[in-house]
Amino acid sequence: MRVPGAGVLLSLALMLPACAPTREALLLDVQQLPADEVIAIVRAEETELSSFTGNGSVAFDSPEMSGSVFFTVAIRNRDSILVRFEGPFGLDAGFLFADRERFVLYNAMENWYTDGFTKSAGIRSVIPIDLSFDQLIDAFTGTFRLPSGRRPARYEIDDDRFLLVFPQGSDSVSYWIDPALRAVTRYCLAHGDSTLADVSTDRWEGDVGSAMPHHITMNFPLTSRGVSVFYSSVTVNPTVVSLSYSIPARARRHTLQ
Repeated sequence: MRVPGAGVLLSLALMLPACAPTREALLLDVQQLPADEVIAIVRAEETELSSFTGNGSVAFDSPEMSGSVFFTVAIRNRDSILVRFEGPFGLDAGFLFADRERFVLYNAMENWYTDGFTKSAGIRSVIPIDLSFDQLIDAFTGTFRLPSGRRPARYEIDDDRFLLVFPQGSDSVSYWIDPALRAVTRYCLAHGDSTLADVSTDRWEGDVGSAMPHHITMNFPLTSRGVSVFYSSVTVNPTVVSLSYSIPARARRHTLQ
């Protein structure tokens, strides 16, 4: 799916006013505030995200192509997502529906669709980056849950934030916690000295207990790929979340390579 350049769109998105929620900042001291206390505080104030809707723009960059597109997104229970894409002048560009078992992608520009088991190939046909289903949800919400029942291998201060590093098999996962937001604002997955994924968030808005980032950036250094999501508006736990979609009768079925 080819989409227009991102320059003007991203400039406008970055000019939107930001308003961070008011919280009492945590004491930035690993000696006086142990890791388990920081984890407990963050978990207590995590936004309980059962459903989510929003609209904005998504921009991507890869060796194959770069571009951006407007979108609306609806997420239900973190296990199903519907993203509708819109080109210039309100032109319908298609949609992506996915849950943990199957996905459906419709390209309105070329009037074809594809469906099958949920996997990175289906997501990569829309955003040219290998994302798992959970990473796709994280990319659109900017929420990263701390591991349960585990102690970090490292706990220190980095970039004026708490840094907790957990082993994950042969990899390591790092979480940066902002002391004022009391939330994870950066997440990094690494294998040895190689960074596999680095995700950062900013422009947090909303009340305590329902604050969400309005800018999410995901970088994949080994493949020189990245994606950024900019929100103009979001709604946390709306009463109604529609995941309905339809494919035109004359749309051609397409097989992913």
